[in-house]
Amino acid sequence: MYQAFLEASFRMKLAAVSFILAKVTFVGTAIAMLVSDIATIISMVMYAFLVFMAIVLSLLEGFSRKKKTYKELEHEVAELKKMLNLQQSTAI
Repeated sequence: MYQAFLEASFRMKLAAVSFILAKVTFVGTAIAMLVSDIATIISMVMYAFLVFMAIVLSLLEGFSRKKKTYKELEHEVAELKKMLNLQQSTAI
């Protein structure tokens, strides 16, 4: 998981950090509900903003990548088939 984070683009890293911060902020929002209305509103706005940023950054990254043709993916498809055949033979 850590290796995938290191290999990710800047936008994906930022989206992941935003998502994690949103999860932490959710706990703060639940506690703020017991304290005051203004603290709850501020915490909920922060939570919504962080979730929104995570979604937008992920979508931007997904749509900005150039889609590969099947010709470009032939090597990856061959490796995947080889791995699937190996898994099936070891499962028997």
